[in-house]
Amino acid sequence: MAYTPIAASNVEQTLVVIRRLHSISPAQASVVAQAVAALPTPWRVECHDDYEGYLSIVVSRDGHDAPTFAVSGRIHQVELCEVRDDELNARGCFSTVVDAAQALVGLLQAECP
Repeated sequence: MAYTPIAASNVEQTLVVIRRLHSISPAQASVVAQAVAALPTPWRVECHDDYEGYLSIVVSRDGHDAPTFAVSGRIHQVELCEVRDDELNARGCFSTVVDAAQALVGLLQAECP
């Protein structure tokens, strides 16, 4: 068998970012769920708990062009991200879940005025 090296043009070199994650608590998840539930819009809140116990919140609604929002934990922060067209875009890191929930509500209201 002959060795054939991979052509450099076929290999995409990118920077890998390793995020320092920290699970949000059930109480923090409840704050986000209550903030979204208070809106008169069709947003759904789902809690995602992975096999390692990492808890995050996904907020979405029906529709092809509707974005999805994620609230997750980082070390000493709560992160808010938007997923649109298969791209994850950070919308902010906050020191409290209340601040993150307020920012999320603003984004949701802008999507459904």
